[in-house]
Amino acid sequence: MGILGREIRAVQNPAIGATLIASAARGFREGSGVHSGMPLSLAFLVLPIVLHSATYRLVAGTMKKSGLRYFADKFGDSQNAQSDLVLAIQKRAISLRPITFESLDLMLHSGLAILDYKKGELSATDSLTRVLGLIQAEKELHRDSEKLGYWFGLLTPFELTMILKVAF
Repeated sequence: MGILGREIRAVQNPAIGATLIASAARGFREGSGVHSGMPLSLAFLVLPIVLHSATYRLVAGTMKKSGLRYFADKFGDSQNAQSDLVLAIQKRAISLRPITFESLDLMLHSGLAILDYKKGELSATDSLTRVLGLIQAEKELHRDSEKLGYWFGLLTPFELTMILKVAF
C-alpha cells in the first residue's frame, strides 16, 4: 500500500466509522422524538457526508436547530454554489459501502450500538459515551455526526431522499 493509500486508510477506517455511525444513531434517537433506533439504511449516508471535507464543513457550519433542509439549501446558495456536492452523496455512499459495512461490523461487535434485526434499526449504547470520552482528536467530527443523526430523526425517509437526492 502506498503513502496515499495509508493516509486514506488512516481517515477512512472502521474504528472511526463505527464511532461516527453510532454517534449519528444517538442523535437520531434524540431527533426522532419517539426515541426509536436509526434505520440501518441511514448508516450508509453518515460517512459519505462527514468524511467528505466540503460537505462536512457545511454540516459543521449549520446549527443543530436549523436542520437538514437548511444544510441542503446551503449547496445551492451563491456563496457556496456547489449543488453538485449534494448530488454526489449517492455516489460516495456507494463507493464507501465497504468501509461502512466494516464499520457496522466493528460497531456491533464492540457493543457501541445494537441492531434490532426485526426493525432494522441501530441504537447507540452507553459504551459509546465511554469510548467518546477517551477520544480527543475527533470530538467535533463526532459531535457533528450526532447532529446529522439528529437531523435524520426529524424527517421521514421520503423527505430524506428528496432533500439529499439519494435512493435506498
